[in-house]
Amino acid sequence: MPNASSMHGDADVDRNLAVEAERRKLLRSFLRERRARLKPHDVGLAPGNSRRSPGLRREEVAILSGMSVNWYTLLETGQNDAISATALSNVSRALRLSEQERAYLAALARVPLPEPRQSTPPHVPERLLAFLDELDDRPTVIWNRRRDAVAWNAMSASLFGYSTASPVLHRNGWWRIFRHPNRKRIWVDWDAAARRAVAALRWQFSREPDVVYDLLADLQTDAAFREHWEIESGVTDWMHEPERDVDVRLPGRPAIRLDPITLALPGSDAFLVQIYRHIDAVTARELASVFAIEALNVP
Repeated sequence: MPNASSMHGDADVDRNLAVEAERRKLLRSFLRERRARLKPHDVGLAPGNSRRSPGLRREEVAILSGMSVNWYTLLETGQNDAISATALSNVSRALRLSEQERAYLAALARVPLPEPRQSTPPHVPERLLAFLDELDDRPTVIWNRRRDAVAWNAMSASLFGYSTASPVLHRNGWWRIFRHPNRKRIWVDWDAAARRAVAALRWQFSREPDVVYDLLADLQTDAAFREHWEIESGVTDWMHEPERDVDVRLPGRPAIRLDPITLALPGSDAFLVQIYRHIDAVTARELASVFAIEALNVP
């Protein structure tokens, strides 16, 4: 009979294999989609005849990247874990990737990024908590790298229902968009929120798969999430979508339009601060009204 230690070890192996499989899948879909969006004339090649699908062929990307067709094929199919930073830079140039897309590809291909990442501090810095309290008229949330809400002000608790009594998973921003029972009531333009969430989660998975894998596994039990996650074209384009106004609807009240701003701490990516600004005086009064009503309901 296997002991507890061996069973735990087997579970770790299975989890690592699942993380690796997802990484390779994302790498394949990203390279294929980026290759398909380019036309031969975009890169100075003749269109030729008998193309079975739009976009560049693998051999054309290989030529433009200065590598063999076999080498590029292994990369695109997720079977090449020995690519150098120089070779990856050549592929990025051949595919006309943006700087953010280059970083995304480098993370998926396990090519070391220039700057070492810092480990997440165990506690939110006191100065950040003080800043949170000062923003008492604007819903504000502090996220960690897994997008768990680790701190929030009273206004945010009133509007979004954050509570320390809730499980950590239920305070996760990405989880709430897909699994929260009131998600489509809270986010009026739910599809836009879902697109941005998937883009951000893919980006974070490419950089730190171990940090978000358990969350990803839970979300993949949801059909709506899987539908967004499996879309190959457009996902990295969603990364470039600017933060847009968010319409939040509460029971019995008109929708409140907020302008979200996300800030990172200088010199650290351990925490993000998201501030929801009211766009006009009417919104400010509505927020104050919601907060006042919620305060009266607190025993």
